Amino acid sequence: MSGKYNWVCFECRYATRKLKINKTISKCPDCGNDLYCLGYKVAIPKKANSKAWKSMKNCSFCLDITYLEQEAKNKVKEKHQLEKEIIRLENLSDNKENRKALKKLKTRLESLNVRL
Repeated sequence: MSGKYNWVCFECRYATRKLKINKTISKCPDCGNDLYCLGYKVAIPKKANSKAWKSMKNCSFCLDITYLEQEAKNKVKEKHQLEKEIIRLENLSDNKENRKALKKLKTRLESLNVRL
């Protein structure tokens, strides 16, 4: 693997290969819209093949939505697991180890609540 990913602009059908290590989203040099990262294994259709571009765009956005939904479910699941563990530790005897573990779990839970 070369480490380069396919980046496309669905508006003007511009495609390029770049590294994905950038913290900012690249812009299309033709129209100025954000480029969309498709990964390194996705075949890019010819610019003139509008049907293939439309299909690729629809698939890409569906995959994004599915990923975001799964990520949200995972966060809720993790939150519930943390809450259960906090309740379990609160019901145990009060000692230094339990207080330390509780503090860690509550901090983790707070960070999850901020991101949810």
